[in-house]
Amino acid sequence: DKAWEIAVKGLDVKVNSHVLSALVSPQDAYYDNGKPVESAFVNADPAAELQNFLSVVSVDEENYQTSGDETVIKKDDWYSYDFRTHTISAKSENFWIISASEGEGTFAKVNVSDISNGLATFNFYIEQVGEGKFNDTAVSITVDMGVTAETCFDLQSSQSINCSDSAWDVKFDFNKDSRDYKVRLNGGVSGEGAAKAYGPVAENDYTTGTARGLSFAMKSDYLGSAFAAANPWEYGVDSKNEHAVLPNYRVYALKFDDAKEPIKVQFINYYDADGNSGQVTMRYMSLSDNGQ
Repeated sequence: DKAWEIAVKGLDVKVNSHVLSALVSPQDAYYDNGKPVESAFVNADPAAELQNFLSVVSVDEENYQTSGDETVIKKDDWYSYDFRTHTISAKSENFWIISASEGEGTFAKVNVSDISNGLATFNFYIEQVGEGKFNDTAVSITVDMGVTAETCFDLQSSQSINCSDSAWDVKFDFNKDSRDYKVRLNGGVSGEGAAKAYGPVAENDYTTGTARGLSFAMKSDYLGSAFAAANPWEYGVDSKNEHAVLPNYRVYALKFDDAKEPIKVQFINYYDADGNSGQVTMRYMSLSDNGQ
């Protein structure tokens, strides 16, 4: 269906499969070593960022990204590979908060604690409906990285289940030949369920999956794009309004698989005039147009 080209749901910006996207203006001044700078976001002015938008008139073809499956739990965040010793080690300090694909109110805090002899140990600190906090004792599952196989885990039953069962929440989709180790959620592009996740976070950042604002930040596996790789806004940057969503005024280019001229896009507001969230405003025009 090519009737649409760009869509916004929650904090996610998606492009259709026939659209290529590129980040053209990354707005590095809004970040310090990858972390949002509060003053830059709070003091930003849409009018002042207009010239940045207009000045973008071209993009290198190799910068366009195709739309492909992306997982919320990215492999570079849960393990590291040493090219010198050819060994894989766990990034045990990184955790994800996961909501179940079925049965609203079931959550887990998850990390990988060890990778040795080709076996990865994942720990699920599960919070069942109504418990109010993650369990202090983990349910652990060991997954073999030396085989090509799928292994699935269900939060509600706190155990591994057959991946043909629609109740699965987390799928370890490992391919030893391509060394492609994906941790998938049963939702979005990876499944028919509603599982979502947020992270990586530190071990003690959250004590419950019902923490305020967490559900808003969670997302399912998604169709990748320049927007997925570099969000057009940030959540929780303003210390005086911690649930505000503020734009970073990045400029993106969209290219289509037909004769349409590429366009450029800049999101400038997440709210309407009455303060309702999710009512986004964006600028767009032909890529080559400099406003003159």
